[in-house]
Amino acid sequence: NNLFKEITSYTGWTLFGQISTVSRNQGLTILVNQFFNPIVVASRSIALNIGNHIGVFANNFNTSLYPPIIKSYSSGNRNEMFSLIYNGSRLAFFLMWVISLPMLLELEMIFNIWLKETPPDSILFTRFTIIESLILSLSFPLTTAARAPGKMKTYELTLGIIQISIFVVSWIVLRMGGPAYSVFLVAIIANILMFFVRLFIVRNLIGIPVKGFMTKVAFPVLGIAILSAI
Repeated sequence: NNLFKEITSYTGWTLFGQISTVSRNQGLTILVNQFFNPIVVASRSIALNIGNHIGVFANNFNTSLYPPIIKSYSSGNRNEMFSLIYNGSRLAFFLMWVISLPMLLELEMIFNIWLKETPPDSILFTRFTIIESLILSLSFPLTTAARAPGKMKTYELTLGIIQISIFVVSWIVLRMGGPAYSVFLVAIIANILMFFVRLFIVRNLIGIPVKGFMTKVAFPVLGIAILSAI
């Protein structure tokens, strides 16, 4: 009975997290469709499509980290687990960064080659989408580590509420006359918030030091990203 309850709880809260993410994405598409013309909607679809394809590399890499992180947690080897999370976060980001940086700089040329007529907002939307994906990539191993203890309620409920709030805040901003790109800005700010929320929740779940993650992952990654962009 206890095992069944644990499995049901784990599956149920994970499903809630996935549903909240899908609902947010589909809700924003409907929202943009209600406030703007079909060209803006098409521009957003193009941007999301490119963002999803760029994220495939980091997602596939994170999938390979799942077994060793779970194994090191189960065996009580905290140092090995933390090392996997630190290295995994850095590598996941850089796998995306080596593709994202040239695209961020040369999107106009890429769109001119790819499309005969580039929708007006598609380049700006794509840049914002790539930035959001880069922020998310830092959290991939943290997401994996959060699943190791099997206690998903706090994690999925908190992040799910933030995901849903993206839709609510975006609706308020658009109702106040905000431009179409404000939807992306809201999502970027929410992803930065979710990064820190995720980090503190994972600290409570597995004991990973927040300061250690910031000094070994976030600050070095940010420094290298700024220098390489310059």
